[in-house]
Amino acid sequence: PRLIKSILSVNNYTKINYVIGVSSNKAFMKSLKTDKVYVKRYFNNLTVVPKIKNISFLRNIIWYVKIILFSFNKDISFVHSHSIEDLPIAYLISRFKKAKLIYEPHELETERKGWFGINKKLSKIFEKKLIHKPYHIIVIGNKIKKWYKEKYNISDANISVVKNIPIRFTQKQKNFNIRKKLNLKKDDTLFIYQGGLMEERGIEIILETFKSLPKKFNVLFIGEGIKKKLIQISSLNFSNIHFHEKVPYENLLQITREADIGIHMIQNSCLNHYYCLPNKIFEYLSANIAILASNFPEIIETIE
Repeated sequence: PRLIKSILSVNNYTKINYVIGVSSNKAFMKSLKTDKVYVKRYFNNLTVVPKIKNISFLRNIIWYVKIILFSFNKDISFVHSHSIEDLPIAYLISRFKKAKLIYEPHELETERKGWFGINKKLSKIFEKKLIHKPYHIIVIGNKIKKWYKEKYNISDANISVVKNIPIRFTQKQKNFNIRKKLNLKKDDTLFIYQGGLMEERGIEIILETFKSLPKKFNVLFIGEGIKKKLIQISSLNFSNIHFHEKVPYENLLQITREADIGIHMIQNSCLNHYYCLPNKIFEYLSANIAILASNFPEIIETIE
């Protein structure tokens, strides 16, 4: 949604922006469509095939074909690739349409946690082959920019940093009164963790810490992910651990502002994590609360 709002905020011309992705909730898809933005999501048929469902470039073949067919009769000036998986198809379309290619990896793509074997080999092959094809490259932090420049000998003029700073929404926001809902006392301290409830995010460490703290120190988790059940069970057994279902993004900062300290304890399990600069750091800053975060270069530089 933020990508769509960014497009709308800077585009004053009449061309349509096509946003292509994988299949998702139909109501969500409909909510993103405007007179300037056309959102199309294709089901990735090969994700159910056991032997290739975990090899991203192979499972995307049918998805690639669908995108080529979609773009066949479209007037395209720019093609924007947002991950290493879609860089090959974006490059082919840019050549076919004589359009300019922009590569904007949303993280250090080939150094992600969980990427190994043929997936990692293919990602490095494709990136090495195609990295000098884009008209411009955009990354999320200075450390990743330096890594790309040194790894692939990219000139400074061909790569830029655009950080994941959230858009400030102007519409009237709902008053959640989250501290009242959690039955907190006036002098209680509220920590907040918002975002993906996934592995390598320090969630177990946070839970074990708060289980041993006095009751005046509270932590609230907001989001979705595989650690959701673990948090919910902990919240039933410990009165200072709380869980809230994810909320619409435009309402999130309203809850964040009621906390005292934002937490982001991602673990150093891969180079991508070490160089990360997550949205939530800027969300905590926008909410004007203190931050407790991993001592990683981009994060600490931003906070300081």
